[in-house]
Amino acid sequence: FITNAGYADIFIVFGMTDKTQGTKGISCLIMEKGMEGFSIGKHEQKMGIRGSSTCELVFENVKVPKENLLGEIGKGFKIAMQTLDGGRI
Repeated sequence: FITNAGYADIFIVFGMTDKTQGTKGISCLIMEKGMEGFSIGKHEQKMGIRGSSTCELVFENVKVPKENLLGEIGKGFKIAMQTLDGGRI
């Protein structure tokens, strides 16, 4: 699930591209609304933080083109950590 999924057209997701490599097998991908096999699922009914919409993302046999890779293959975990570090400053 993700905050504001119902309003977004573009999503940044992190997924396993090589399960044998642990965190080095995670890549950062750009997903676009309407891609085959990718859809917005149900709206979550939350106990709190109701000021933002939260929906699930559904992936069914999605094939992501190479041009939708953000950064290098296998560098997704590093990208995620660098992004979080930037938010801590």
